[in-house]
Amino acid sequence: MNRKVEQVDVDDPLITASILSKKVAAGLDALVMNVTWGNGAFMHTLESAEQLARSIVDVASLAGVRTTTLITDMNEPAASSAGNAVEVQYAVDYLTGVCREPRMHELVTEMGADLLIAGGLASTHSEGAT
Repeated sequence: MNRKVEQVDVDDPLITASILSKKVAAGLDALVMNVTWGNGAFMHTLESAEQLARSIVDVASLAGVRTTTLITDMNEPAASSAGNAVEVQYAVDYLTGVCREPRMHELVTEMGADLLIAGGLASTHSEGAT
């Protein structure tokens, strides 16, 4: 079976609805999303990722969920592992301090700081990142 790959229209509200439906239904107070773009991502351009990120923030905010987004270039992997089992092992290694690659550490620190601010546990980004 051949599948035709077409350009994704990020104006389509179904993309945002699909991403947010379960998250909003879970009753979250805050949400930090990583919107990726590039060869290894759903969004192929920075502009489309920015547009999707804005849509996610706008809709989540209307639903009462404080939301921030990071936009990450996936033309290169965030870590040296790929595949579910390997990624789980990488997560364990990261959390236990066995392996913390700089690109992944920056992403985790940025998202963690945003979530701590949204939850009222940090007042500045630098405070949340430490």
